[in-house]
Parts: sequence; C-alpha cells; structure tokens
Amino acid sequence: MGKSKKSVCWTGGINETLQQKELRCILNIRNSDTGIFSAHTDLFKNNEKALKLMGVLKNLGTPLYIACSGGLDSRFLAFFAQAVGIKDINLLHIQGTHIDEQESAELQNWARLHGFFLKNIYVDVLSHEEIKNNSPLRCYYCKQISFSHMLSFCESHTLCDGTHFDDSKNHRPGMKALKELKVSSPLLESGFTKADIRKMAEIIGLDNPKQKAKPCILTRFNYKTIISKEKIKYIAFAEKLLLELLEKQEKRENIPDFRIREIDLNRYEVHSVDIISPKVIEALQKVLQQANMFPIEYKQLNNLSGYFDTLNI
Repeated sequence: MGKSKKSVCWTGGINETLQQKELRCILNIRNSDTGIFSAHTDLFKNNEKALKLMGVLKNLGTPLYIACSGGLDSRFLAFFAQAVGIKDINLLHIQGTHIDEQESAELQNWARLHGFFLKNIYVDVLSHEEIKNNSPLRCYYCKQISFSHMLSFCESHTLCDGTHFDDSKNHRPGMKALKELKVSSPLLESGFTKADIRKMAEIIGLDNPKQKAKPCILTRFNYKTIISKEKIKYIAFAEKLLLELLEKQEKRENIPDFRIREIDLNRYEVHSVDIISPKVIEALQKVLQQANMFPIEYKQLNNLSGYFDTLNI
C-alpha cells in the first residue's frame, strides 16, 4: 500500500496582508476539497498579479458579467473568478456568421460542465457597412456593436472581457470601443500577459491551458475589401479541412498554428510559422479542386499575427 498524498496547507506569515489572507483561506478550502492547488500553492500565494486580479474582480461585485468567446483568456477570467469564490457569474457569448458554430458548441458544453450561466446573443455584424467593407477600423465598429448588445443584458452592472496586457502593445482598434463603453478588462488592469494566463491557468486547474489563439475570422481579409458570408464559409471550411489533415499527421500538441487568408480576389494562402508538410498542402489542394473551390497556396512567415496590419498600418 502506498502512502496517501496529503494536501499542502498554506499558512500565513507575520507580514501577510488581508488580501493574501483571504486568498490563502480560499485556496486552502479548495485544496482540502479537491487537491487542485496542492502542488502549486506556494506559486499562487506569492503572485502579485493574481492577488490584484482577485481584488479587481471582488470590487466589481455581483452578479459578474463576462464577455466570453470560448478562447483561453475569457475562459480563464471566468474560471479564476469562480476559483476565488465569486458567485453568480454570467457568461455572454456573441454568435453570428463570423463566429464558428463548433466553438460556440464547445463553449456551451464547457459552461455547463463548470456550472456557468451562458447567454448566447446573435449579432449580424455584416449588416453594418463599415464591417462588410472591411474598414481599417472594422474591429472598433465590431466591438461597439457586439458589446453594446451584451451590455443591454447587464442592466446597471459592469461587463468584463478577456483583454490582457499583450493586447495593449498591438494594433487593437477595438480597445477604444471598450473604453468608450466602459467595459472592464480585469486581466489588463492586473498586468496579466498571455504567458501569465497560461501559467496561472495550469495552476488553478483550467482545462486546456495551452489552447491556441484563434483570432476573429474577419481578420483573414485585407482591409477595404468586401467581406461576404460565402467568403467566410469558404475560409472556415478550408481551415477545418486543413486541421483534419494535420491531425492525421501530427499529435494535437504538435500541430502548427496556421491561418488561411484571402490575399486578393479569389486568391487564398495558408500562412504558418512552423512548416507544414508539402503532402498535407497537396491533399488540401486536391480536395478543394474536387469540390470546385478556389485553390490555396502555402507561404511560411516569420510572424503569423497581424498580417494585414503589417501591410497597411
């Protein structure tokens, strides 16, 4: 018979702050109930960003409303809030032509599994000319429209989102809209970077802490070109097909990150930083040809993000 593992109990020191004491009590309770924090308690208790994030979330009060795309950042924000004892957490999720239905379904299952209330809100962003014509400020208008819809469900309560510190260093027109609408970004306010989120997600037991970023599909089109539902469906279909082909060749964690973009009218390219096997690209092109769809060329890049921003901004 092996010895049973004992949960690690974090005991406070003489100089412990009230915030640290509150967090310690929460973590020790979770530790004794589930053991989630057993191996990482010391890492958590000394993390000033985690302490600040807990304070920011507590100050917002309840009910807590979080705009949740299903990506790592917003899922982490919700899971962290739940982990530090915040009750009545409501997730608001935008659906529409520009949102992958599978991602929405996965979020629905995840929210149900963890006991979150999830409200789906349909928004037809392509009915707005600035977005349909892909203005360089498309992201600003899209955030204005989407978050205004979500705010209508929040009554007088604050709406939060998963914007983090790294976002503030890149071209993000949508951040202006968030500021105008007085949306709270607790991760940004607490100084969390993407690396911080991944590390803390693992510490608190969030599933899939290595989840890859999947930017809005509207970013796959060059500015000042008309975006149609048909083009969106084509790119979504081609990306799903390419992922399936890669999954047959690689373990999931080794699959290279990629984007399929419309470079010019009816001309598309697969972009990645890590090389994709020529056999996979050939298989992709063959399926598209058989389906009488536009061909796709492959190009390896030094940086995957902000492709059209680099060309135009």
